[in-house]
Amino acid sequence: MKTAKPLIVVVLITIGVFWGWSVLFPSPEKQIKAALTRLAQTASFGANEKSLTRLGAINAVPTFFHTNAVVRLAGGRYGGSLEGKQEIREAVAGSRAVAQSIDIQLTDPQVTLKDSEAATVLVTATVYVDGDPTPQLQILKMEMVRAGRKWVIKQINPIDLDDV
Repeated sequence: MKTAKPLIVVVLITIGVFWGWSVLFPSPEKQIKAALTRLAQTASFGANEKSLTRLGAINAVPTFFHTNAVVRLAGGRYGGSLEGKQEIREAVAGSRAVAQSIDIQLTDPQVTLKDSEAATVLVTATVYVDGDPTPQLQILKMEMVRAGRKWVIKQINPIDLDDV
C-alpha cells in the first residue's frame, strides 16, 4: 500500500502535465479548427444585433484573413471574388446592411498540414440567410498560414461537387 500512493501521485502528476501542455500549447489542427469556429461565430448575426456589436464584427472578421487574402465563392447571389482585407470588410458590412440575419456554420474541417507554417483545410460552409430553412451549401478549400501565434486564411476556393 505504501508503494501504491507514490505511484498514483506520479501518474496523476504525469496526466496533469500532459493535460496542461495540451491546453497551453494546442496542436496546429486544434488551433485552426478553433479559429474557423470563431470566424463562423463572428460572421454570423441575428436580426436584433446592436449597432456596436455589428461594427465590432465588421472590423473583427478581416482579422481572420491574411493581408493579401483571396476569397472566391461560387454560384448564387453570393458568388464572386474578394481580394484583400478591405474588400472582405466591405463585403461583411454589405451583408449586414442587406440581410436581417445570417447563420454561418463551418463544419467537418479536414486539416492537412503542409509544414509548421501552412495548412490546407477542406470544410463545408452552411449559410442560412434571413431564417430561410434552405441553406446555401458550399465545400471550400482554404489555404491557411501561421501569422505569429495564430492561423489566418490566405485563400478560399470553392470545390465543385461534381469534382468530389
